[in-house]
Order: sequence, then C-alpha cells, then structure tokens
Amino acid sequence: MRIVISILLIITFLSGCISSYEDSETAKKVGQCLNETGVVPKDTREADRTHFGKIVYVGPGVNNSPHFTFYEVTSPEDIQKLKHAAEEALLSIPEANKITLHFMEKQVFHETGNGGGFRGKEKEIEKIVVKRK
Repeated sequence: MRIVISILLIITFLSGCISSYEDSETAKKVGQCLNETGVVPKDTREADRTHFGKIVYVGPGVNNSPHFTFYEVTSPEDIQKLKHAAEEALLSIPEANKITLHFMEKQVFHETGNGGGFRGKEKEIEKIVVKRK
C-alpha cells in the first residue's frame, strides 16, 4: 500500500512540473504580443551565435505561466516596451496567469568538440514578473 501511495504522490508532483500543450499555446500567444514591440528582430539566425545581437528564448512554463529570456536587450526603453507588452498580454489572453521576463547581458555558450556545448556564467540585468491582478 505504501508503494502505491508513493507512486501516486510522485505522479502528482511530476504532473505539476511538466508543461502541457496548453502551456505551449499560451506561450506562443504571449510571444506574439511581445514580438509586436519590434525589440527583437524576427530573423535572429545571426544572433543564434553567441554575442551576435538580440535574441529571445521562450519557455512554456507550467500553469500557463511562460517565461522569456532576452539576450542583449539592455536599454531601459526596450525593457519597458516588453514589460508593457506583457501587461497587455495578460489583459488580452485570459488563460495566461503570469509572465516572467529575464533580461541577460549576453549569451555565453561554450561549444564542445562533439557539436554540443554548455552555457557559461551569464549576467542578469533584470527580471520582471507580471502577474494577473
């Protein structure tokens, strides 16, 4: 009986940590609102290489709470544009609960010989969490 209870607790815990399809769809909608600011260019192929311009990475999060990590978006004006866009997104996307915006100075990625790599120490400029009121 203890084993069954333990398994049920583990499944319950893990289900709260895994993004769902709905989480991904919410992140996509919020991302579209943030893209409308024009802060990060639509074509970021060059920025995929470390230190080559503004880029954003999207994480769907859980419970409709996506997070966005922006690299090389450092001006206070651009940061405020994105914060305002996130606030507007909460008003227009009812399923969104919370939006987290991380602003990082630059990407630090070290490539390994096998085609992989790892992130190095990166400097966070600001973290903004916009919640539904």
